[in-house]
Amino acid sequence: MMTGIIVVSYHNAEGTRKYVVKQLSKLSDAYRVIVVAVDATEEYGRNLAYDCELLYINQSQQVADHPKGWCISTTENLGYAKGNNWGVNILKKSGISFDNYLFSNDDIEIMNPNILNVLATTFYQDEQCAGVGPRVIGLDGNDQSPHMKYISPKRLIGWQLFPFLRKKRKRETMKNQKATFTISESTQLRRQNTTTKQAMIPTTTPKPPKGKCYWVSGAFMLVRADRFHVVEGFDSRTFLYYEEAILAERFILHGWSFAFEPSVSVIHYEGGSTTVKTDKRNAIETESRILYYKEYRREHSWLLWIYEKISKICLLYTSPSPRDTR
Repeated sequence: MMTGIIVVSYHNAEGTRKYVVKQLSKLSDAYRVIVVAVDATEEYGRNLAYDCELLYINQSQQVADHPKGWCISTTENLGYAKGNNWGVNILKKSGISFDNYLFSNDDIEIMNPNILNVLATTFYQDEQCAGVGPRVIGLDGNDQSPHMKYISPKRLIGWQLFPFLRKKRKRETMKNQKATFTISESTQLRRQNTTTKQAMIPTTTPKPPKGKCYWVSGAFMLVRADRFHVVEGFDSRTFLYYEEAILAERFILHGWSFAFEPSVSVIHYEGGSTTVKTDKRNAIETESRILYYKEYRREHSWLLWIYEKISKICLLYTSPSPRDTR
């Protein structure tokens, strides 16, 4: 089984290097990685390729095989969807036949060297499964995956008007699913100003259990290569947010689905961040959400108009909310 791993790197050369060299090297299965350095110069890309022990290629260059993979750079900030699609296109040009694609952030710690094989087993157990994800755990101990059901714009409007409803739902979802563990050396290096940090990790049986779900976190997501090509990948009109939900809708049109595999897990460092959304990030999220509702869920235009107006008002009169995790 050959897996193509796509990593979109944005102004994080050291984090990308550590992930490619230290984390991906843990994997026991065969793979090639393509690092897509966005909003980056060619010099930046070449230096990153050298640090990650990868072969640097440019857009017009033929993709020669390399034991570990490749790095490519672009001065454009492509975003998540377009960046990952671009990486897949590079893998296709390599001439290697990939069974699966792993879409991964560079701020992930891999806990199980056999994780790709465990996840891929789901494809053989369920013919309808097109994508699968493990437990993605933030430093706050909360599960960031999976997402089990569709959330309507009516509910989102309610959450915006009455924020306490969403907080209550989150508390109920995460109740009794936390326990402390000492974070690894790599986490200590990421958080240089702290000497005794601890993260939270769930130890109880995850809810929901193993099986079909609506979509899984794009921070670490394995997808069947052939089915990814059939649905033409991610919707490149989205820059950030809702890429996984849209991909789920594209799968559903073909009778396929995502699945959740709780027996393996990864730690998502950025998921524990306390940084806040900027106005621009909120605006991007709203645009992606409206595209998702309008074109993939066929929601009424008047409802989306109300949601958009309320979103803009909330941005003006409410304090920034914690950043969504990916």
